Amino acid sequence: HRAQPELYNLLTQNTTLNLFLLERLFLKGIQSWGQELWFGVYQQDKLTSVSLVMGKSKPNNSARLIATYGTLEGCRLLGKYAAQHGGTVMIVGPRAESDSFVQGLGNPLLRLNHPQQLYSCVAPTQGPQIQIRAADKDDLEQLIVYSAEMMTEELNENPLDINPKRHRDIVQTRINNRRTWVGELRRGGAAEIGFVLDIGFVIPLGVQVGG
Repeated sequence: HRAQPELYNLLTQNTTLNLFLLERLFLKGIQSWGQELWFGVYQQDKLTSVSLVMGKSKPNNSARLIATYGTLEGCRLLGKYAAQHGGTVMIVGPRAESDSFVQGLGNPLLRLNHPQQLYSCVAPTQGPQIQIRAADKDDLEQLIVYSAEMMTEELNENPLDINPKRHRDIVQTRINNRRTWVGELRRGGAAEIGFVLDIGFVIPLGVQVGG
């Protein structure tokens, strides 16, 4: 991470939008995902655009995921470079930057194209609150199913059909590390999980959550 200060300064222009990239910068990536590479576009010796390429098994193989941020022209150039080095399975990030990156890739046919909404919470809100608790080992089987259903909805791929052991291990690890919290609903005196919150890695600038 030789360019860490430059990356940090660029990404913190919009910390909320770039929390995923900042998380990876702080934690130095997902080690189990193979090669991870940062690429940048410079204009007049200033870093203006960046892409994080994750999950490459070899330099010219497809990446598992690419995230990009910066000027639209810079993101387009990063997409063009990625197209010459294997492309990617998935792109995440701001809409405009991602669209420019796809343009650079050559506008390939997209299997899925989800517009997603990013919400930011900086303080507790007023109103009713749901009681939550850390998930425990008794919740494992139900959370394995819920997590798989969520991924199927988002990616049209059920991890239980692809690698059930790996999916189980991921859910188990989140529970062991207290990174999955649940809210329960009571019906007729019996409690059942009605809300799941997965917590990302905490860095000084914030944390990503999803549920």
